[in-house]
Amino acid sequence: MVVFYHGVEIMHRDCRLADTATVFQAETKGLKMALEYIVDSKCWHKFHIFSDSRSVLQSLECSKNNSQSIVELKILFGTAVRNKWIRLHWVKAHVGVTGNESADEYAKLATTKAIAEFKCPKSKATITRNIRNELVNLWQNRWENSGNGRHTHKYLPIVGLKVKNFSLEIIQFLTAHGRFRAYFYRFNLSREYSCCCGGFGSTEHYITECPFTRTYWQKLRYDEDNPPSLLVHNSNLVLIQKIIETVDSIVPQI
Repeated sequence: MVVFYHGVEIMHRDCRLADTATVFQAETKGLKMALEYIVDSKCWHKFHIFSDSRSVLQSLECSKNNSQSIVELKILFGTAVRNKWIRLHWVKAHVGVTGNESADEYAKLATTKAIAEFKCPKSKATITRNIRNELVNLWQNRWENSGNGRHTHKYLPIVGLKVKNFSLEIIQFLTAHGRFRAYFYRFNLSREYSCCCGGFGSTEHYITECPFTRTYWQKLRYDEDNPPSLLVHNSNLVLIQKIIETVDSIVPQI
């Protein structure tokens, strides 16, 4: 927080926040420091506060924001305007506004302090993110050590929350659950595990050596030592889909 009087900097305050503090919490603290200065000021009656945080300024008039820091900020603002004239202004960040640039520099210097002077409670967003990350880590660990789904793991070794919109044919390929002779044999749905060409009727067979699908698999471009690379290019997904469609047409219904 920086104080200017007729364009001249007359004082500043900074504060080292905990590493868990969010940008919103830091901006809230900055505005709170400005209001505290105004409340304590005996020299002036009229103040302009400039902030590049639109969200913090808007929170002052939002009745739905009941977080402790914002409630405290509203109370402090109410106290300040009882005896002082205050105007709040939003300014764009990093466009050369002198006071704003100075405040940013002091904020950066404050981060170099060894000890945090203000411990912010973890925000809801931070807690949610930490929980999500922990669950994903647990999921990844189980996926790495599970005895199931090893074929899928070969192509999708890393779990994630981002939805992958794969077609039915691609899902059949990734799970090896489709109209594959080896799949039918594994679950005792057929006595025959060989492809019509005589090879073992697995998904790998159809994308690497089957003469019935050669037209497509010979166009696949990927690193054979890195199976996940097969899914990187959309052109490969189109070819795999064609391969599975071909397999569906040559393997009889059971």
